[in-house]
Amino acid sequence: MSPTEKVSETGSDDSNDSVVFDPKLEKTWRKIDLFVLPVVAMFYLLSFLDRTNFGNARVSGLPKDLKMSNHQYSVALTVTYVPYIIAELPSNLLLKSVGPNLMLPTMLTMWGVITALQGVVKSYGGLLACRFFLGLCEGGVFPGLVLYLSFWYPRRQLQSRISAIFSTASLSGAFPGILAYGIIRMDGASGPRFTIPSLVRAKNS
Repeated sequence: MSPTEKVSETGSDDSNDSVVFDPKLEKTWRKIDLFVLPVVAMFYLLSFLDRTNFGNARVSGLPKDLKMSNHQYSVALTVTYVPYIIAELPSNLLLKSVGPNLMLPTMLTMWGVITALQGVVKSYGGLLACRFFLGLCEGGVFPGLVLYLSFWYPRRQLQSRISAIFSTASLSGAFPGILAYGIIRMDGASGPRFTIPSLVRAKNS
């Protein structure tokens, strides 16, 4: 196919987008598909693992260890989504001004540190603080990743990539239960019981 060949693509509206098929551009997309897209999908999978494994933490004795009632557990589960929703728009605006090369690694590093800290909390207040800041960091991750990918792909190319990322969320319910069961059976032999990347149980000493 000639580099200058053009194909008209019709979007959801009545406007037409003219796309130039360039072999060099196609090669660049393939490289991004191989090296960037799997990393983005992995981050999205890990964020859903955290949400799934918080339920496993309840089964494994988290409310008992932290002396939580059912209502307190519900509050700890819900408090994540308040800053999550609030942070989505401001984080994208900040991403465009700061740049994804700084913003995304910072958010993901902070998210990982806070997730790991859930395994050493000793009180209900500490858990609430972790869950709140976890939502604050996680809220801008997925919108930021989508915005980042939009820098590389045109609209028609981006749709299939976003669908592939969303499909990884279904994997988050496939194996966390087995992983949590194995780590719970360790009975804190290697320190606090937590999954990677999420808490299963904070064993009080």
